[in-house]
Amino acid sequence: MVKRRLRVRLVRIAVTVLATVLAFIALIVVQALIAFRVERLDGFTRAQLDRRIGTGTPLRVTWIGDSTSAGVGASAPEHALPIVVAEALDRAVEVSVLSVSGATSGDALTEQLPQLASLEPDWVFVAIGSNDVTHLSSRASLRRNLDALLSGVEAAGPERIIVLGVAEFGGTPLFARPLRTLAGWRGHQLDAVVADVAAEHGAIFVPIARLTGPGFAADPVGTHARDRFHPNDAGYRLWADATIQTLHAAGVL
Repeated sequence: MVKRRLRVRLVRIAVTVLATVLAFIALIVVQALIAFRVERLDGFTRAQLDRRIGTGTPLRVTWIGDSTSAGVGASAPEHALPIVVAEALDRAVEVSVLSVSGATSGDALTEQLPQLASLEPDWVFVAIGSNDVTHLSSRASLRRNLDALLSGVEAAGPERIIVLGVAEFGGTPLFARPLRTLAGWRGHQLDAVVADVAAEHGAIFVPIARLTGPGFAADPVGTHARDRFHPNDAGYRLWADATIQTLHAAGVL
């Protein structure tokens, strides 16, 4: 009798745990479906972003990346991250932006990298990895893709390679909790991979999540675009400030 009661109790506990896990998974799925039904914002084209800033012999700067460097969420090309960073360099800059909204590390490797050599860049900024979070890419695949991507960038012969870390998903207004917490945790995992690979290639790493997270958390509405996911003009200013701060700390400005 005692053994039977114990078995019944264990079965009840197992059923409760299983039901809790399934309910949690269902909640995450529902939150994700709701989140990704919001309005989609377009980025800017190369024709809109590519430009020469200042006079004199320019520093040739090329960006490889996703929506955050394609200007999604910015009100105009002038407020897109590559342009704000170029303006802050306080010298003549020739900007080329290969970034495409929605690109993963694999997309950047196969679609953007082949365009790089013809540009003969002096500096290359790589801002990729956030879509690997939302696409549930494994750490191994991100490491493999990013390693190949940075090797290809090195082959193009730039003087500097600057790698921006993964965005801070833990403060994204689009996601409700617990999805926001889960996305933030996964973002930090992949950000660590990006930092490791950047170090292996001798690139300058910009810890975007660490440097901008507090600013986004302090004013989530004022720093996000109307899709509640991408940065707006103020948000990209935070990203640009973090990038310039890191470049100063690295002694390259």
